Amino acid sequence: ARPGQQHREHGRKDRPQHLLAWLPEDHIDALLPTEHLPAFTARTITTRKALKAELEVVRLQGWAFDNQEDVDDVTCIAAPVFNSDQAVVAAISISGVRFQMPEEKIPEYANAVMKAAGMMSEKLCGI
Repeated sequence: ARPGQQHREHGRKDRPQHLLAWLPEDHIDALLPTEHLPAFTARTITTRKALKAELEVVRLQGWAFDNQEDVDDVTCIAAPVFNSDQAVVAAISISGVRFQMPEEKIPEYANAVMKAAGMMSEKLCGI
């Protein structure tokens, strides 16, 4: 994603799991009113039920992983930035083609992204 790029509600560009995961259930349902979601690649999550299951994983681990769901051969790791009310107001992410982000490096990169997002959250909260 480019700095300042806005997202739609579905697909990685338009279904930002790192932001959706912290919304109330009724907001998610309003943003995704149908069960079937369009596919952008063979790896795109295409049902609301599967997406909600993935959002639970995102909430538990604190970061989202786009494994070629929006663009073939491109992966992305993103973590939310919270304000003082614990609302998600932004995200920090890194993206790369598969060879730049090998599977064995994902945990390391995810930790770095979560650390950066945590630092940004602390700055927003005045900590």
